[in-house]
Amino acid sequence: MKSLGRHVKFLFAGLLLVSAILLLMTTTVVRRLWDYDGLSCDFSSSPELLEGVLQQQVDVCLIRPPTRNPQLLMDDIDSFESHQTEALKETSRHTLINTLAEFSDVMAVMGIKTGLIEPSILFCMLTWPQKELLMKRNFNVSDVVGSQNTVTLGIFAKDAEVLEQAPIQSNLRSMGFQIVPVKEPLRNWMQEKPNFHRNETFTGHIFCKRGIYVIHLVVFQERTTYLWHAGISKQVKNVLPLQDLLFVDSDSSYENFTFVPLLLKKYSISLYVPSDPQYFLFQIRNSRFLECNMSRAANLTTTPDPNSKSLEAFRRKFIISLRELKSRFRPLLQTFWIWSGTMLGWYRQCDIIPYTTDVDFAAWASEVEDLEALVKLFLKDKHLSIRERM
Repeated sequence: MKSLGRHVKFLFAGLLLVSAILLLMTTTVVRRLWDYDGLSCDFSSSPELLEGVLQQQVDVCLIRPPTRNPQLLMDDIDSFESHQTEALKETSRHTLINTLAEFSDVMAVMGIKTGLIEPSILFCMLTWPQKELLMKRNFNVSDVVGSQNTVTLGIFAKDAEVLEQAPIQSNLRSMGFQIVPVKEPLRNWMQEKPNFHRNETFTGHIFCKRGIYVIHLVVFQERTTYLWHAGISKQVKNVLPLQDLLFVDSDSSYENFTFVPLLLKKYSISLYVPSDPQYFLFQIRNSRFLECNMSRAANLTTTPDPNSKSLEAFRRKFIISLRELKSRFRPLLQTFWIWSGTMLGWYRQCDIIPYTTDVDFAAWASEVEDLEALVKLFLKDKHLSIRERM
């Protein structure tokens, strides 16, 4: 094999080391962005929600208790029909569903939108091919099953502020709900945001408890190009009388999504779910968020860069390349990331290295079913090109 140069040899060794640490019998495919013309590309939109399928399956999924056996959630639509009669009989005495229905009614009247993000229920509602692809991408239901007495909903920060208003909390308390907001110290990035002005804390999670049942609201903050939610500190976890909570272990980020409605006419419940439930579930495993150290980055960029205009143009190209790669990888739930010098530069400077002329990307070869077909796509792409192949 012909030598690929010192840089690539080091990169290849690094990939072998990473594979050994993760105990993955796999190699890694590396793609490199190079010079190209044009600063725009057509980024495919998210797959449309299969509303009819969700509507048909959500009835059973809501009353089926959480399970750590993924096979029990892999039923196709024919299997679901056989469960309908039993499900309808159970619904009348399923107190958690009644609690969720009353809570949803209050939210609807107040104009507050909350969305169902309980992973086991979302997974149950998907089509069989969607479930199969998630499992193929190492989605493990047993990792995201919470308590039978808790259902997890998402809420955007602006709606959470409305929910915390005294009249609404009074209304919920009159219905028997105990409201417990979890406050967290402001993060550094929040300090200059106008909506956090004069505050020392923010609401990261809200628990609405009635009897033995709990509605857990995860508060999503909008951060321009993505959504972010806080974890819960160990000290707070220790005093919360709740078990098996989800979305609390760390600060996490997700690609922007909206909530779309599902109307359960049989139970008079109006629910919302993420606009792409499959992709939302796919992101959970890699959602842990590490904030960039802006103070360190500022110390590295105190000297004015004479090539700032060319850097800005390159930064725009970098963003386009990310979108282009995403349009290729997202439909098949394939993961890719920045790598090598690009990753090191981002860690140190929270941005593209000012003196770079290329960008490194990597992806797991084990997730690429047809490598040659993918290579052909890149060869035809007007924004990306393959400079090296190992």
